[in-house]
Amino acid sequence: MTWRRHRQAFFSLSILFLQLDSTQALSTAPRTPPLKQYFAPCSGGLSNILGQELLGRQIGVEKIDVQKRGCAFLATEEAAYRALLWSRTANGIWQLMVRQRGVQSRDDLYGMARRVEWPEAMSVDDSLAVQCVIGGGEISQDITHTHYSSLTIKNAVVDNFRERTGGKRPNVDAEDPVLPLVLFLQNDEAWLYRSLSGTSSLHKRGYRQQMHKSSLRETTAAALLLLAGYEPIDHILVDPMCGSGTIAIEAALIARQIAPGLLRLKRERDLSVLTPSRWPDTDQALLRKVVLEAIKKELPQAPLPIFANDWHPAAIELAKRDAGTAGVFHDLTFSNEDVMDLHLKLQAEDQTTNKIVICNPPWDLRLNGGAAESWEKLGRFLKREAGDGDAFLLSGNPDVTRKLCMKVTMKIPIDQAGMSLRLLHYHVLPPKPPRMDGEEEEDGGRESDRRGGGLNSAPPSPAQPAQKASSSLSSPPTRQSGPGANDCGTGFTTMMLAATAATPFPPSFPSSASPSSSLSSSHSISRKEAMMTVTSFTMLMMGAVLGAGAWQRPKQTAAVAVAGTPLHSFSIRNSYDSYAANYDDLDGGSAARWLGLEAARQELIGRAHGRVLECGVGTGLNFPFYKFQKDGNLVALDAIDLSPGMLREARAKAALLGLGEERVRFHEMDVANLVFADGSFDYVCDTFSLCVYPDPLKALKEMTRVCKPGVGRVLLLENSRSDLQILAAYQDATAHVVARIGGKSCVYNQDVPKLAQAAGLQVVRREKIAGGLFTMLECTRRL
Repeated sequence: MTWRRHRQAFFSLSILFLQLDSTQALSTAPRTPPLKQYFAPCSGGLSNILGQELLGRQIGVEKIDVQKRGCAFLATEEAAYRALLWSRTANGIWQLMVRQRGVQSRDDLYGMARRVEWPEAMSVDDSLAVQCVIGGGEISQDITHTHYSSLTIKNAVVDNFRERTGGKRPNVDAEDPVLPLVLFLQNDEAWLYRSLSGTSSLHKRGYRQQMHKSSLRETTAAALLLLAGYEPIDHILVDPMCGSGTIAIEAALIARQIAPGLLRLKRERDLSVLTPSRWPDTDQALLRKVVLEAIKKELPQAPLPIFANDWHPAAIELAKRDAGTAGVFHDLTFSNEDVMDLHLKLQAEDQTTNKIVICNPPWDLRLNGGAAESWEKLGRFLKREAGDGDAFLLSGNPDVTRKLCMKVTMKIPIDQAGMSLRLLHYHVLPPKPPRMDGEEEEDGGRESDRRGGGLNSAPPSPAQPAQKASSSLSSPPTRQSGPGANDCGTGFTTMMLAATAATPFPPSFPSSASPSSSLSSSHSISRKEAMMTVTSFTMLMMGAVLGAGAWQRPKQTAAVAVAGTPLHSFSIRNSYDSYAANYDDLDGGSAARWLGLEAARQELIGRAHGRVLECGVGTGLNFPFYKFQKDGNLVALDAIDLSPGMLREARAKAALLGLGEERVRFHEMDVANLVFADGSFDYVCDTFSLCVYPDPLKALKEMTRVCKPGVGRVLLLENSRSDLQILAAYQDATAHVVARIGGKSCVYNQDVPKLAQAAGLQVVRREKIAGGLFTMLECTRRL
């Protein structure tokens, strides 16, 4: 009995010690920081780019809800401090204190504000201020007067302290309060926030000493740079009409990795300029840590030149003074020239670097006259100094915009100071090669005027004769490795339209209601597509003659690898960079929808979930079709392409669709040499790029390698050799000719199922489109 009692006592003590040990372990384990609700307001049209900022690695919030004029988000306290310092496009950062529905009167507002424990947010000796913002909708008349609604919130806070302190109350300071509050009213709902950014907007960086009458907000200038895809290590930035230099200064801040929220702090050298530093519930050590990390990330200088020019001496002096205040004076190259006389002076090592022009030219609603002439001069400058580059121009007046005489490839709406503006993207045509000896220039005129729709020329009327045709066809250069761009072989697409249609092309095909339709700049057949159609029709006739004899011969075996095919020597970057601006019109426009290729994309891409790799992402034609929330399994997409121009268009499309870095990560990469580990992806997708790869078998083997064995899937939608003998004979006879002339180097007679099997894939599902001219495959990696 004694032994049993001792054993029982021993077990009881053991259990007690185990409980104590587990309790201590729980108490010392790191706790997950709590998530709080915030809102970041911004100018109209900037919500998507703001959302990308917030979700990016620099800030790293948990979840966002993109709204019309801002983003609501969940974040830790540390992420909120990062947003305060690093956001370049937000006008403020607000933390939610309380929210209530069914608000109809000031009594409801008062009761809502009394629910907050205000002593945790401020002391009785501190000051406060309340701003009321009306968001719209059907708001009760009793609370639509912003002054009285703000007064009601203030009274609730004051009465809370009076009851706790026996009559003592905080003061009101409208200029620099310790606790700035924002009341937001919409319909019958009310939100009460405290502002981490104080009473002024974050667009006021503090480097401006005087406002130019046409100056952009700093946040809008930064948004233009982000929307344009400005990369400081890849782009020489040019603003030929810089005014007070806001775009150039913001570009230098981005290039130097200077957090905009630090500018005032560095000038005042006092942490108290950051509003949260004065709150009793702020983790001061955490705030200092975030500030020090931001300071350490600054670079000593911009990696590449940033040019800022304006014809007005006073504007340039203002820009220089503001750049000095911002600490980036030595990163900018200033000039005071008329844009017609501006010539960029580049170092030898920068001669081949991509140039990007981002500018806010005059458009008459801001300045008195002269805008039309300015846009004409700007057009000439672009063709002379920015050939084969990109220009992003802000305008609020379409009448003067037309004076540029260039085709717009994208329009992004932006609000600035109550005005509805458009950020216009133009791809500037590369300079034409020099003329051969003996060739005369027509009209004694300007080459750039003829090829770019010159400044002094007008579009020919139907009655005018067409221009003299070129004596030789120009072959589009070949993508030599890892293409991308979702090549559905425009030459072959238009060729098949010409072959199957009994009537000529309609002026335009009916646009579908798919999500991608809003991203396309035009649904009509472009000049380039029309030219390729004529070329392809010629190829069709030649193929009919050559294929007649081949019809009765045994079926030809399609080449498994086309590395030996005669290809042009141009690099992939130059070739597909030249297509990037108009690619959606060529390969994702009306013809593709008419053939059912857009529906095929949607059906195939909709199957992908988990971690996904898209090879040859091109301009992002597939983005609208990914189901980023499928059966609770979030799609995380890695998008690769070897063409910087294509990737730039894809980034812009992702921004328009609200896809941040947590959804899509972009990589400039060769599909034949993927850097990802074996079995990294649940799904690997490729649409209409296989026909362009010089070694499609090697590319497919790489896709197979990075796909998870057994459970993973490789999804392919490709040009393929038809199962119909007459079409197959035609393809075999014309494939390499069309690849050279009419199809952007797409060899469209490949036997895709055989290629897949040779690469170690097992086809589990196959669907043929248009008699097998296009093939959709779902494959698994053989174990």
